Amino acid sequence: MPNTPSADPERLKQVALALRVVRLRPAEADKYAWVHVRIAAVLKNDTGRDLGSEMDIAYYAGKPGVPAEECTVYLEPYNDAPDHPWKLLGGSATRGVSHVALAANR
Repeated sequence: MPNTPSADPERLKQVALALRVVRLRPAEADKYAWVHVRIAAVLKNDTGRDLGSEMDIAYYAGKPGVPAEECTVYLEPYNDAPDHPWKLLGGSATRGVSHVALAANR
């Protein structure tokens, strides 16, 4: 596993998929919120899947989710389906997001 400054090594060990992403659209929510992101970098992909350049990520509605700034996300399977979507580790940004870039205009 590469030693990268844009990821938490402990959380990398817990997931099969870790990415640097930029949120493209705000989340749409019911029980789960779904946010659409652009993949800026693949930090870890032990899934065997081709990810493409964009994807949807789920997290529990009412919990912290993917911020607007570029960040690292740690993803776990949303369900047990063979071609399952992904959700943030632990269902929220508390465990599923780190290394948020500073906004340019702060």
